[in-house]
Amino acid sequence: MTNLFGTDGIRARIGTCPLQPHELIQLGHAIAQWIITTYGTHSSCIIGTDSRESGDCISALLKSSLLQYQLQIFDVGVLPTPAFLYYVQNHPYISCALIISASHNRYHDNGIKIVDATGKLSLQAEQEISLLTHTANKDNKFGTHFGSSTYLIDAQQEYASMLQQKATAISLPNKKIIIDCANGATSAIASAIVQATGSQVIALNCSPNGRNINDECGSTNIHALQNAMSFYKADIGFSFDGDGDRIGVVSSNGTVLNGDDILVLLAQNRTYAQQSAIVGTIMSNQGLQVWLNARNQELVRTNVGDKNIANAMKEHQLLLGGEPSGHILMGDYMPMSDGIATALQILQTLTITNNWDLETFQKFPQFSKNIPVKEKKNLEQEPIAPLIAATKNRLPNGRLVVRYSGTESLLRIMAEGEHAQETENIVSQLSEQLYRLLN
Repeated sequence: MTNLFGTDGIRARIGTCPLQPHELIQLGHAIAQWIITTYGTHSSCIIGTDSRESGDCISALLKSSLLQYQLQIFDVGVLPTPAFLYYVQNHPYISCALIISASHNRYHDNGIKIVDATGKLSLQAEQEISLLTHTANKDNKFGTHFGSSTYLIDAQQEYASMLQQKATAISLPNKKIIIDCANGATSAIASAIVQATGSQVIALNCSPNGRNINDECGSTNIHALQNAMSFYKADIGFSFDGDGDRIGVVSSNGTVLNGDDILVLLAQNRTYAQQSAIVGTIMSNQGLQVWLNARNQELVRTNVGDKNIANAMKEHQLLLGGEPSGHILMGDYMPMSDGIATALQILQTLTITNNWDLETFQKFPQFSKNIPVKEKKNLEQEPIAPLIAATKNRLPNGRLVVRYSGTESLLRIMAEGEHAQETENIVSQLSEQLYRLLN
C-alpha cells in the first residue's frame, strides 16, 4: 500500500494522482471516516486554502464527501498554514484541520495537509488514511446522515490579532523592514502585524491572483527581496513562502540567511540560550554544530521535514529547532513552523543583541544540486548505492547527503567538505552520474 503523504502532506500537480476529481472525492471519504474513527461521531474540522486558484475546487470536492458524514465543517477560506494549527489548539470543539496548499510550489501544484492539536499527523495516521482511500465508500452512495458547513469569516483576524499582540511588545520605531509575502496566504495580514512593532514596513508581492503565488518571489526566490533591500536601504528583510510556514531573511547589505543562520540568531534569545541542544536536520551545516559546541550546546540531527523536527524537540524536551530551508520551530509557541512568528522572534532578539548586521557562524563549504527524476529508484541498491559510497570516500572529513524530495520529483544532493572547489566538483560529477541512472 502506497502512502499518499510525503514529508509535508500530499502534494502533486493538479490533474495528476491523487489530485484528480474522482480521487479527491474518494480521499474525502477516507478522511471523513478517519476523522470519525479517531475523534468520534459528530466531530468537526476546519478547511481552508492558500491563494492558488485550484484551492476552492479541491475544497469543494473534499467537502462533497465530508458532508456525507455527521461532521461539522468550518470553512475559513484563505489562511496561512500555521494559523490552522493555532485555531485548532485554541478551539477545543475543532478536532482537526484540512489545509489545501502546496507550500512553496508554483500555482500548478497543490496539496493537502492535516493537523490536529498536537501538530502534523503521525506516519501511522497517514497510512490509515491512505489505506482507507482504497475502501471508503467505493460505491459512492449517500448514507442516512449528513454534515453541515459554516463559513468562519473571522479566523484570519483572530490569528493576526494574536501575532499583533506579540508585535506590540517589540519597539522598533527607527527601523525599516521589508516583507515579501510571495503573493500567498500571508498577503492580507503580514504587513499590519509587523507594523505593530512601530517600524516602517514595505510590503512586496501581496497581490495574489491565483497564479502568481511563489512566482519569482517569496522565501525560495529571495533575489526580489535582495534587490529591494538595496533600493529602500532597509534594516532587515523577511520573505515567506506561499502558505506562510517558511521564512527567509536578508540583512541590510543583501546577505541571505538560511534556517541555520536563523537558529543561531534565535539561540541568543534568553528563551533558548540555556537549552542543552538545538534540533537541526541532516542538511544542517557542520559549522552550526561547531558553533553550538563552542557554547556547550549540541546539535540533534533529524531527517528533513518540520514534522521530524517537532518529534525530536518533543523527545528531547527542547524549545528550538529548524531546517536550512527556513522552517523554524519554537516549542514555546507551537509544534509547527510559522514564518511571521519567527520574524517577530528574530526582531525581539535583535533588540537585545543589537546584531543588526546579522552575523552568525562560519559555514563549512556546502554545495547542493537538485536533479529531476522520472522514477524514484532505491538508493540503497546497485548501481546507485556503490556510486554514493565511493563519493563519500572522497569526502573523508566532510558529509554527503543524497535523498529524494518528499514533495517534488527531485533527487537532492548535498555535500560539505574542507575544500570548496573540490567539493563542488564532487557534487557536479555525482549529479551527472545519477541523472543518467535515474532518467
